[in-house]
This record gives sequence, C-alpha cells and structure tokens, in this order.
Amino acid sequence: MNRIFTIGFLIVSAVFWMANADGRAAGQNAGNTGAPGDEVLAGVPRTCQTCHSTSSEVTTTMSLSIENDSGDEVSMYIPGQVYRVRISHAAAGSPSEYGFQMVALIDSDESDVAGFSNPSANTQIALANSRQYIEQNGPSTESIFEADWTAPAQGSGNVTFYFSGNAVDGNNMNSGDGADTGFTTVEESTTSDLSQTNFQDLQIFPNPSKGLINISGLDDADASYEIFNLLGSKLRSNASLNQTIDLTTLSNGVYLMRIHSEKQSITRKIQISR
Repeated sequence: MNRIFTIGFLIVSAVFWMANADGRAAGQNAGNTGAPGDEVLAGVPRTCQTCHSTSSEVTTTMSLSIENDSGDEVSMYIPGQVYRVRISHAAAGSPSEYGFQMVALIDSDESDVAGFSNPSANTQIALANSRQYIEQNGPSTESIFEADWTAPAQGSGNVTFYFSGNAVDGNNMNSGDGADTGFTTVEESTTSDLSQTNFQDLQIFPNPSKGLINISGLDDADASYEIFNLLGSKLRSNASLNQTIDLTTLSNGVYLMRIHSEKQSITRKIQISR
C-alpha cells in the first residue's frame, strides 16, 4: 500500500512540475511573484518558494538590473523610455535548469504597467489575471532572462518589480531545488530630462480610437513607429510616421505604440474600440 501511495505521489508531483515548467502564467493562468493581487495560498502569497523550498543541495539568489539604452544601470525611470530588464540567478550547488516570473506594478494603485516586450530566447510574455508577466518559456539551462520594458506615463510615480524564481536539479520533482523571491522599486525621474526631448509636445489622439490615430507635436521628420500587442509580438512597423495612421485592421484591444526618433524612443498605450 505504501509503495502504491509513493508511486502515485511521484506521478502527481511529476505532472504538476511539468505543468509549471513552461511558466505559471502561460500554463496555469497564475501570478506567483508575491505581488499584491497575485495568487495566495491560505492567505499567504504563492511564490516559487511555496513548492520549491530552498534545499541544502541547491540554493539561488535572484537579482534584477534595469539598464538604459547606453547599458548603464538605473534606479529611476524616465516616463515613456524603453529599458532592458535582466533577471539573474546566482546559484550554488549543481542546478541544471532555471525559471522565474516577474510583474511590474505602479505603487499608488497596484495597477499593471504592461510594458514588457522583446523577450530573450528563453523568456516569454504571458497574461494572467489581467496582468502582463514575463517568465521562462520552458526549463532554461541559462540563468539569465531579459526583456525590454517601457516605463509608464508621466505622473505614475514609483514602480515596483516583483519577481520569484527557482534553480532546479532536473529530477522532475520539487525536492532538491532552490528558490528565491524579491522586489525592486524604481522612482519616477523628476528631472527635466523628459522636457528636453523631441517628444515634449507629442500627442496621440483620439485614444481610444476606432482605428485612425492622429499624431501631432513631433519635431522629427524621420521618426518611425512599431505596433505591439501586450504579449510583445510586433504587429506593424513603418519607417515613416505619418500624421494619421490607419490601424483599422486591428481587433479591439490595447496595444503598445513605440515611436523612434533620431534621439530616442518612446512608447504609448493605445486602445482600439469600435
């Protein structure tokens, strides 16, 4: 009887592990970063540590870096700017695979920034609980995960990145693994950097729109644009930016519009609603 129970337990554990190997948001529609509003268990936020408690065989410490387009690490963001975010595992023991999940929330109202795009090869963008997460797209032998992140609009205030992850021994079980959870808060820049850019007078209207978007206040004739969905997939790009952009072929929903100029790039959310 005990042997049957043990075999059954092993099978259930292996199935559970495989269901989560491709990411909790993509596979289980769950956010397990420890962020406010994420999944809870008995009143306690669920994270990777819930199932992959730190063992003596494998341990990991996670860190987040946020870099500007010059590769410099920053602790403050300029609204609308695009940054590269990088999650790293510093593991001890002999882990064979790594995973993680991260979400970015505005502190004042715990709303989702939804600014992730262009993930690295071992990273995916997934939606769960009406939030945008980045996470592994399968068991990764690489311990570093990256994506672009577009900072929210001016006046949003502090943003906190909540993340959790694990370093596993590859036995298809949650024993012998290491896990870590953390958060990093970045402040909105209050310097005059934004007012000195050529996006100072940029207006995108109407927003929401039925599909025709007007652009005004841009002082760069060579500007270009790209349209992404909230999963980070590029839907449209054009080397020239006209005063009116026809997006009538897009379905109703929220999209990210990234505008590139000679000096910098900026991203705005747009909504198509008919």
